[in-house]
Amino acid sequence: MAEIKIREAEDIVKHADELGKKFSRQVKTHQLRNFYSGITQIRQEWKRQKDAQSVSSKLVMLQPKLAYAAGRQSSIKEFVSEISREITNTRNDIKALAEEMKAKPQQREDLEKKQREVIDNFFALIEGIVAYHKFYGGD
Repeated sequence: MAEIKIREAEDIVKHADELGKKFSRQVKTHQLRNFYSGITQIRQEWKRQKDAQSVSSKLVMLQPKLAYAAGRQSSIKEFVSEISREITNTRNDIKALAEEMKAKPQQREDLEKKQREVIDNFFALIEGIVAYHKFYGGD
């Protein structure tokens, strides 16, 4: 099984800062808000149900919406690419941990904890990107 590296808080903040700054001039605030509202809905469901597979499915369903937005506004293609990569990485980690739970049922509790951390870290990263986008003067 692949080793899942849980991001440290400092790494999440640094990456969010870099992306927020990078996209503050490319992505309009309303475009970011539209994307973030979808993330917020998924996050609320996650808080209620703690169903990692449901989160994974809902995240993948955001990608066509992102692609549509990029098709309408080419200036956000790089943003969409970066966010899609983060979604894919998160989903891959969720899947790998689920497979590991099947193979190692005695470690289920620890693996579920890792899954929760992966998902919570994704949400923290997106929230950080939105915050730094505003901080750096996103329009």
